Amino acid sequence: MRLRKAYPENPPTLVVGSVKAKKVVRWFEPGRSTGWDKDDSAIKRRRTVLMSRNGDLLASARAMQSLSNVTRDLATKRLARSDALYFYTKYRKKRGGNEKASQKGF
Repeated sequence: MRLRKAYPENPPTLVVGSVKAKKVVRWFEPGRSTGWDKDDSAIKRRRTVLMSRNGDLLASARAMQSLSNVTRDLATKRLARSDALYFYTKYRKKRGGNEKASQKGF
């Protein structure tokens, strides 16, 4: 009777660099480019986004909110979120809503 060995004759060895990286799946596809750049000033960033959305404050706010939600860059996340809050506030003010109540939700 032959005893079973705990390890095979040639144990597998880990070769550095042999691990395959997972393929990145990009699930967020923006509808159109906004021209937004985190290195621009706040005025220029907001103007370019607003012009890309044909002056629609709510669409601009939603575009910036979606950018803020999907990015991994902390600086981009903060700037896009602040721009989204700016557009949401301007939209509510234009619509005639309560400005203080609108900032609670965002």
